[in-house]
Amino acid sequence: MLAIADRSINPITLINSMKLRFISIIGLLLLGYQAHSQTTSSSSLPALRHYVTIIHLFSKTTESGILFDLDDSTLTLAPAHGLNDKVRTQLVNYGGRLPSMDTVRLFLPLRTYRYSQIKRLTLHRRGQAAKGFLIGAGIGALSGLIAGDDEPGFLAFSAGDKAAFFGITFSLVGLIVGGVASQEVNAKGQSIATKVPARFRTFTITDQVRKAMLYTP
Repeated sequence: MLAIADRSINPITLINSMKLRFISIIGLLLLGYQAHSQTTSSSSLPALRHYVTIIHLFSKTTESGILFDLDDSTLTLAPAHGLNDKVRTQLVNYGGRLPSMDTVRLFLPLRTYRYSQIKRLTLHRRGQAAKGFLIGAGIGALSGLIAGDDEPGFLAFSAGDKAAFFGITFSLVGLIVGGVASQEVNAKGQSIATKVPARFRTFTITDQVRKAMLYTP
């Protein structure tokens, strides 16, 4: 009779394998994020930051989009999908500057709201939660590896154990911090028409483009 091979998996081997995979995945994600950042910043065109804006209207409806422009009486939102490509195409076509808003509306489905319509507004940078997760995981894993192995004992942990534990813990903290890092203006205690232009103008796509073109050598 043929002997049946024992295919049982050693729990310690499985845990060590999972720790190595976790550290490897975090490392690859961090390298990929860094490479993407360098590629974006190396372009002659501005690296646009997207600020997701959620507005709650007095009509009891909620609208959201990327903060594109604002003035003393209105704010304008744009869809996130394909935004950078469309904006950069227009920058190339118009010599590094955006055309008038009427022309912009021909290639972007913009939505404009008057401040008098808005009951509450929140704003946060797109991708901050994912960025916080990656930074937290990287810092945690690196801290665990630097800490090294414990001396043999009842509660001794290896550098790999610490890297996995700290990586998971710090990644969750980073995810939470990045996810809640938002700003808010509420019509109950603040003037929307006063606070929004003063606090959020620099977050608009139009202002980012203007400053990037102004300081481009």
